[in-house]
Amino acid sequence: METTVQQIRHVRFGPFELNLASRELSQNGLKIRLQGHPMDVLVLLLEHPGEVVSREFLQKRLWPQDTFVDFEHGLNVTINRLREALGDQAEEPQFIETVPRVGYRFIGVIEISSIEASPLPKEAGAPSSAEPNSNPIIQAKPQVSTAVVGTRMRRALTILGATLALTFAAGGVWRFYRLPPPPRVTNYVRISRDSYGRYLAGTDGANLYFWELPIPPRLPWIAISGGGVLSIPVNLFYPRVLDVSPDGSRLLVVALGENSAWAVWSVRVSDGSLRRVVNADAISGAWSNDGKMIALLTNYGDILRMQSDGTDLHTLATLPDRTRTNFVRLMAWSPDGRTIRFTRDLRLWEIASDGSNPHPLLPAWRPSAGQCCGRWTPDGRFFIFLSFEPRAVAGTARGAQLFLLDERRTILGRSNREPVQLTSGPIGWDRPIVSKDGKMIFARGIVLHGQLTRYDIRSQQFQPFLGGIAAEWVAFSPDGNSVAYVTFPEGILWKAKRDGSEPVQLTDKPWYPQLPRWSPDGSQILFSDQDQNGVSHAYVIPSMGGNPTPLLPEIEAYQGDPSWSPDGKKVVFDFIETAGSTTSRTLRIFDLVTRKVSTLPESQDARSARWSPDGRFIAALFHRPDELHVYDFESQKWTLLRKQRTGFPNWSRDGSFLYFLNGMEDRGIYRIRPTGGAAELVLDLRKIRQTGIAGPWVGLDPDDNPMLLRETGTDDIYALTLEWR
Repeated sequence: METTVQQIRHVRFGPFELNLASRELSQNGLKIRLQGHPMDVLVLLLEHPGEVVSREFLQKRLWPQDTFVDFEHGLNVTINRLREALGDQAEEPQFIETVPRVGYRFIGVIEISSIEASPLPKEAGAPSSAEPNSNPIIQAKPQVSTAVVGTRMRRALTILGATLALTFAAGGVWRFYRLPPPPRVTNYVRISRDSYGRYLAGTDGANLYFWELPIPPRLPWIAISGGGVLSIPVNLFYPRVLDVSPDGSRLLVVALGENSAWAVWSVRVSDGSLRRVVNADAISGAWSNDGKMIALLTNYGDILRMQSDGTDLHTLATLPDRTRTNFVRLMAWSPDGRTIRFTRDLRLWEIASDGSNPHPLLPAWRPSAGQCCGRWTPDGRFFIFLSFEPRAVAGTARGAQLFLLDERRTILGRSNREPVQLTSGPIGWDRPIVSKDGKMIFARGIVLHGQLTRYDIRSQQFQPFLGGIAAEWVAFSPDGNSVAYVTFPEGILWKAKRDGSEPVQLTDKPWYPQLPRWSPDGSQILFSDQDQNGVSHAYVIPSMGGNPTPLLPEIEAYQGDPSWSPDGKKVVFDFIETAGSTTSRTLRIFDLVTRKVSTLPESQDARSARWSPDGRFIAALFHRPDELHVYDFESQKWTLLRKQRTGFPNWSRDGSFLYFLNGMEDRGIYRIRPTGGAAELVLDLRKIRQTGIAGPWVGLDPDDNPMLLRETGTDDIYALTLEWR
């Protein structure tokens, strides 16, 4: 009886593996349901990696009898289902790229492995020559006689025997040469269930410690097993947990002290007792694995190292950040004590613990994506971190997924420098923390969604605005008849009538306009946008549509949050520049007539400038924690209006009040006169969940009614299980 030898192949790409014989797709070992046309299209794309597979070709292969209309609809649905299964996005694809009006192309890196199966009799299902294999990747080899197959089998057995002998002779060498695969995420469980945004800092093995907005005068924590949020009361202002000591007995905390000076404290978990470590404006910190040392990163880019009691203080390096807003997320000290890692310019960096050799960790990996927030497993074998769309760093973890870098070594060197993706899907992750036994990852998981809401002061009722769409940064035209807004979280700038009719799309990806503002004559819209390094620049776009153009193309430095003067002849904006190891932040005024740029007097460390309607004042936020000040052009002096944490200042229509968001425990929208006095509560927000790409946002309509984006998604802490294969 004649036999055939069929070649069976497994195709791997990213975390996925496709068995072409059984047509089964799996992700990190877990099977994914994918059948019918989505599976057919995936196979056809994998057959031609890197090549464009035309829509006409797909129609002939998969929809030969359908009408053109049915085919177009069917193909679109098929591609959407396939991308959903792969966690892929059309805008920034990892695997399937759309070639407009032509077709599709598989752009992922693939690995193909094959084995030769035992000879199968023709009656058992081997395809005949008259019936070609429907899968073009799997092709039957020419039929051979049983004698030839037997000879090949004997030869194969001889080679196999020799190989086994060499393997056993090599002994332990093979074990060191080829390491087992890294762990994978097989399950996740929701720990918190109130959808309240929290920023994880560390664990003592039984509990998770974090900080949250608004920042209360206590240190919150939650048990790993779940339950309610508890807290450690402390006599500190704006305390934020940076890390947990290796033995779990102390928390590393930064808080505001006397004279608005920041300090780092060691707080005992058992009773909340305090010990000052060092005076420093730290935004990230970590204990060494033996608990004897502390490393800090300051708001000005200084990397500090000291004993755990604050003595023997050294500045390891000064790495000024061009934005001073996205410098560091969750620094980490390696378990062996040799390396410190942090985020700079949206990329992972590392530096030796003695301050030598600062350099990017993965300089060539996914250059268009951001990296952040890494932690080692306790044994130091793996490094867990985030990769995301760069614009996500400004606030929420939009689309951020967890990746694993294998740090194990063989006798030939490090096992693998290419990170492995651990998660995919609609949940975006933030700030991973690894459990003490290395078997779990704790992370904040976010599904973004919001509803645009207007609060009517007269009726004291919330009302959906623009139909309750997910949008933020709403700005009204000078006549109040039109509105501009940015969709959330897509980041598209639109213009429409005040009732939402006649919408016009003004921008598309990769633009993500922030805080748009109409020019006084209504002809232009001013906004800022970030480049891939997180550096903001100011742009203007015609309100009727057109291309955005840089406001100051000759200046490469940071230009954020621009605002018009009432006569439309000037623009005030945040300006950040770096000279050597020094970074400075001031407010600059650009004269559109003379094209000269000047510095607003005494505006060091100021941001978010807003010109008053009559042109007399400029309101701005100073220092941390964002104190509200007003500059009077008549007296040429600044006046402190609000010392507590404030945000999003907005002038009333007639300029008699400044509205702002209070970010403390008594969270709400307040207003205050520019000449000073007591702040007046307008809207209590303590029970209102807000969201936004840069955090909670508030604005005003032409009648001074507050507007905000209410949170309708989820935002909780999860435990993800790491399983070994």
